[in-house]
Amino acid sequence: MIQIRLLGGAKKSFNTGIVKLDLEEARLEQLLQILQQKKPDDPPALDLDNIIVAVNGMDSSALDGAKTLVRSGDIVSIVPVIHGGAPGQNGEFLALAIPGDKTRDHVFLDSLRTRHPKLTVQGISSRFILGRSHLEKIIAISLESQRRGILLADRLETDMLLRFAATTQISAAINTVGIRAGHDFVIVAIGPKQFLNRLYRELDCMSGSVIPSNTNSEFVRRHFGISKKRLVTASSDTALEDILGELAAVLF
Repeated sequence: MIQIRLLGGAKKSFNTGIVKLDLEEARLEQLLQILQQKKPDDPPALDLDNIIVAVNGMDSSALDGAKTLVRSGDIVSIVPVIHGGAPGQNGEFLALAIPGDKTRDHVFLDSLRTRHPKLTVQGISSRFILGRSHLEKIIAISLESQRRGILLADRLETDMLLRFAATTQISAAINTVGIRAGHDFVIVAIGPKQFLNRLYRELDCMSGSVIPSNTNSEFVRRHFGISKKRLVTASSDTALEDILGELAAVLF
């Protein structure tokens, strides 16, 4: 039996976090083909060209890549790498949900940045993320602002924090949507895939959940003072998400 762990958007594609295949052994490329055949018809497709695959915690690119032999008892982990930004930029980004812990605060975030200097790394409180689509929209706004030279701050990671908080005040953004010890958060990293792989390998052991999905929408609506009437007039299936995107985009 080979166990496949699906993280982030990969879980959404299969409506489950675990897929078990009754096989004694198979090449990684064969496993991915079999996995695609088992995907339900309705959920979004899994883009196999933009995923990080680990076998027993080791990135497959450090093994034999698609030819890596996986045996019964092995655990294969799959997490999508999302694309954003403009051509010519390092616009790939990775998002991992991290459970709260008293040791995981701004010092934890600073240490990640020190160990991964090739990446832009930011931590966002899970309470302020409606889901993966919301996350992608806000990050795309920051990447586009970087491309156009209109960041709200000197650094891309600070711009992201400000836009999630819908404020131009850095201290307010840190206090509102920044990570706090004991509270769940999402690590967002932007940069070349090879360096994202290294960060993923480090954080995979503590990434215990997928990106939050709409369970905190009422809290977010109240926090930003968005009336129910405004949601109705937005005439969209993702009205709250769209309004938050607008708030993030018009900051100056």
